[in-house]
Amino acid sequence: MQRRGEGVEQVAAGLALGYRWLDTASHYGNEECVAEALRRSGLARGDVGIVTKVWFDDMGAAATGAIQRSLERLGTDYIDLLLVHFPGTNDVLQSPDANRRLREETWRALEAAHASGAARAIGVANFTRRHLRELLGYCRVAPA
Repeated sequence: MQRRGEGVEQVAAGLALGYRWLDTASHYGNEECVAEALRRSGLARGDVGIVTKVWFDDMGAAATGAIQRSLERLGTDYIDLLLVHFPGTNDVLQSPDANRRLREETWRALEAAHASGAARAIGVANFTRRHLRELLGYCRVAPA
């Protein structure tokens, strides 16, 4: 969203029209807009589903902190659907094994968020069939 005020107004208009699922991501820069629009709408938090994503810069050890920051920006104590945004980093020199380790470590952070109630469901975006097979080999919580 280009400007915060415009973003809040756009999300608020969607909520007024009946939108009840909001797609966000730290990378989109719209989590605070969603929080403000939802607050202004008067709707109960449980009446609106929120999706957000962990960006590739926050994979691995940084994922837990990224999830917490998203919760803070969204002004909520839970996310309805928390996703890993991409299956690897933006570093073209990163080895496939390093990316695999980052995916698993990131998934563990999502599983911890799920176990604590900070995420109602967890999943992935932009994963290939190969990435999904790999994930199913180590996950404790299957992706939604």
